[in-house]
Amino acid sequence: MLFSRAKRKKSRLWLTGILDSVTPKIDDSIVLVAKRTYGYSGNLRVVGDYLSKHSTKKIYLFFEGTLSDSLRAHLTENRVTHLSTFDSKTMKCLLAAQTLIVDHSIRDCYIHSKRAGRKVVNLWHGVPIKRIEMAIPGIEKAHLDTIEQNAKIYDMMIASSRVDQLAISSTFHVPYYKVLPSGLPRYDLFFADLSEYVDLAEQQKNIDSAKSGKKLVLYAPTFRQHHPSPCEQNQHALRKLAAELEPLGFQLGIRTHQYDNSAAIFEDDKNIVMYTGPKFAETNVVLRNTDILITDFSSLWVDYLFMNKPILGFATDLDAYKNEERNFLYDLDDIFPGPFHKTDEALIADLISMIKEQRFTVDHAYQKKLLLPPEENIPNITQQVCSAILE
Repeated sequence: MLFSRAKRKKSRLWLTGILDSVTPKIDDSIVLVAKRTYGYSGNLRVVGDYLSKHSTKKIYLFFEGTLSDSLRAHLTENRVTHLSTFDSKTMKCLLAAQTLIVDHSIRDCYIHSKRAGRKVVNLWHGVPIKRIEMAIPGIEKAHLDTIEQNAKIYDMMIASSRVDQLAISSTFHVPYYKVLPSGLPRYDLFFADLSEYVDLAEQQKNIDSAKSGKKLVLYAPTFRQHHPSPCEQNQHALRKLAAELEPLGFQLGIRTHQYDNSAAIFEDDKNIVMYTGPKFAETNVVLRNTDILITDFSSLWVDYLFMNKPILGFATDLDAYKNEERNFLYDLDDIFPGPFHKTDEALIADLISMIKEQRFTVDHAYQKKLLLPPEENIPNITQQVCSAILE
């Protein structure tokens, strides 16, 4: 399966490479490109919503995945055309569009060259806390060459702050001036009236039903490339934690990374709820319903700073991650906005103590200043990003 998918991608890159050079960029349209494993969410979705309301351009979404009925209805209502398969119509839209917007890589739409008349924007989906792209230790030359080639195609990227602007520029090898330190459009989801969106209102109902009146402790770790899933590593500790939370009126929820397929191991535990899949598509809608966040090296905690609520670190494989996986762009001890635990005993003791003492409000002033835009700029993030896209 992996081989056939890789072979198909290679053939598509070859075909578009030939046709791209002879296709004029005359179609006054915008194509949003969602990665199959991530879906249409986050920065891409928020920007898509804004452009559909404030631009007269034709808007397309290229996503080779399944959309929920409510999201499909939302797209129709906002005049966004879904391109669900890579056929001749989709290829024509991609090659003729004057603007392509991705949130992972330009190669997700099989484009690998810069062409006159086309603007390419990367709304990168995360904040680099762990090492990514060019900063990955021991990066292979083929991967490095791809990053370098992609960097020449991008006309614009975005960053969460001035500090993050430096991180994005250096890891993607994109000139500093091409990275807009606007903040991330998905931050809007912390403040939006979800009832105005068919699919997000449905997700909120799903969350309310899943929580069943309890407060939510969410465990949301990132993926591992060379080691077992953190859920597999810590499943006994997580089961124990969930059992201790239940009589306190708290629920343990788990949100696995999109590349982590370990969710099924908790199907038999009535004290654990999996906040994954299409029912809970928007991460920041889940986070705005979360009372305490437990994470590791995921940048979810940067978004969660808006909530002014406790953030606990937990990774029994912290040393292995530093020495054998990605390591970090920052000093984790300095930047992480809470205690970081390497044992389940320490995590459980700290969390239960926090709940019993009702320590539920935290001001993450240092991390906010470092990694978020100035407070006065937050209401205008999406407008600023979209204005730059449409220039």
